[in-house]
Amino acid sequence: MGDTGAGRPAIRKVGLFVSLHREAAREAAGPLAEALCRAGVRLQTSQDIAEQTGMACEIVSHDAVAEADLVIVLGGDGSLLRVVRHAAPLGVPILGVDMGSFGFLADSDLDALYGKLADILRGEFAVEERLMLEAAVRRDDAQVGPWIGLNDAVVGVLSYSNLLRFSISLDGDEVADYSADGLIIATPTGSTAYSLSAGGPVVDPQVASLVITPICPHTLQSRPVVVSPDTVVSVLIRHEGENRSDIVLDLDGQRVMDVQVGDTVTVRRAHCRARLVRVGAGTFYSRLRDKLKWGTSH
Repeated sequence: MGDTGAGRPAIRKVGLFVSLHREAAREAAGPLAEALCRAGVRLQTSQDIAEQTGMACEIVSHDAVAEADLVIVLGGDGSLLRVVRHAAPLGVPILGVDMGSFGFLADSDLDALYGKLADILRGEFAVEERLMLEAAVRRDDAQVGPWIGLNDAVVGVLSYSNLLRFSISLDGDEVADYSADGLIIATPTGSTAYSLSAGGPVVDPQVASLVITPICPHTLQSRPVVVSPDTVVSVLIRHEGENRSDIVLDLDGQRVMDVQVGDTVTVRRAHCRARLVRVGAGTFYSRLRDKLKWGTSH
């Protein structure tokens, strides 16, 4: 699912996001900024990134970095996941450049980026669209949220001494009660992240679906479930006679809200989609082999 770039206008404005905790990313930012400026591109970044990399370009807020024709992310998957929350609702494509980390979502390295830079700025690149999640919390008669994410929504506990007890409903139909350390609702993109570590399946990103994976369930009967992408997943935190202060809702690894007993977390397909730029020759399955050593003998 995506487009090949036919008829796309040239790139005039680029937002540059840099993982400042990665030395390689900081060092690469200045030369890349110079190359983009020489190409006549209007370059934008945030104040802290400009100060720590020495870039001379237009300064905008962190959120406004995504308000461009293209966003380039120098760093790892965590940085890309933070940027996509701002870029996806605007329909802005994101090019992730792996700076030596795990980099499963990133499509390119620096050499590949420079080799294809002229093509990219002419708008000649493929875009792969990815399903995103929207999560909200219902407390009493009020709703908090929603928030969006690319990988997963996780309802979990900070202290693993006490299991979390919850009920799951799909489109309003109660299907299961769980005692576990938590629950992951993942997109196909997120199926190779936390869900995979918790025993969930690998799902090709072109297969529209949601993956529901319990975390360390206290039963041998609990298994991951793959459901339609249009399914509304509701997770009711069950009453246990007392409240708890150790339950949280995370999206893409970022805590968005502390959850209470009696709350219902609702997860569904988001209205927007992530648009990931693909300039390399690698495929989803080649990344599985290279990054996760899938299908290889150890």
